[in-house]
Amino acid sequence: MNAPRCIIASLVWVLACAGCDNVVDPIASDRSGSVAIYGALDMRTERQLLRLEALRSTIQEAAGSLDGIAVRSVDEGTGIAQDWALLDSTDRLGAPITLFEAFFNPRESATYRVEVHRSDSVLSYARTTIPTRPVLTTGSVVGDSSQLAQSIYLSDVNGIPERAQVAYTVVDSSQSSPVTIPVAYGRLATRPVSDLSFDVVYGSDRFVVMTQLGKEVDDEGVRFRGLSLTFDLPSPEWSNAQTDNVAGGLGFFGAVGRYSYTWTLDDEVVAAMGWINEQSAQ
Repeated sequence: MNAPRCIIASLVWVLACAGCDNVVDPIASDRSGSVAIYGALDMRTERQLLRLEALRSTIQEAAGSLDGIAVRSVDEGTGIAQDWALLDSTDRLGAPITLFEAFFNPRESATYRVEVHRSDSVLSYARTTIPTRPVLTTGSVVGDSSQLAQSIYLSDVNGIPERAQVAYTVVDSSQSSPVTIPVAYGRLATRPVSDLSFDVVYGSDRFVVMTQLGKEVDDEGVRFRGLSLTFDLPSPEWSNAQTDNVAGGLGFFGAVGRYSYTWTLDDEVVAAMGWINEQSAQ
């Protein structure tokens, strides 16, 4: 399977998991010449992909033509426009599909408009806004070494943080170079929220870290360099299938933000985890 096919298959899987309609329906009455848009802008990669389907009035009609189609995106905040390149690609069953790509890193909080052109006419367009970075604050650390935990508060979320992980950077006692070991926290909410809190459980996370290092949990000599929290934040289109941000409401166009945070642990907390504090050595 070539790279474009792999990526569009991944996009279909993500849409299905998000509970949205992952099928572009090319059948629409009185839509002659219109185009359905299917894709998302993703902060996790600089390669952006968009799939197009020409619409027709009935299933008996021949598939619409996309000859002469061009795609461009516009950052509405800066006015910067970018042309997208047409790819030769097929779906997982080997049928040809019309896929466009562009290389750029979407800006946090920016609104983008994607336009589908033929000659001087705009056939279809869609808008999406990259989710804004939530505000993180930390609470007190409580518990003993095995139950050690800290409450983390996120405000101005406006969505469902997903694929969260807390990554620990440590130096093994037998090594000189640091390694970073992620601990999965998954989905941080079950529905779109504005504010949320959850616990980072250092007591159990250290079992994961020490196991990955091939050590017993109470082995000494591991040096702690720091930690980070990372999660993805899909735009509202992913959780609300009725969002009408595509011209005519046909297709899907969304966005995914990715955000990382770091904070410092006190000496006492690191000592309770059985590690040597070297956060200043980063």
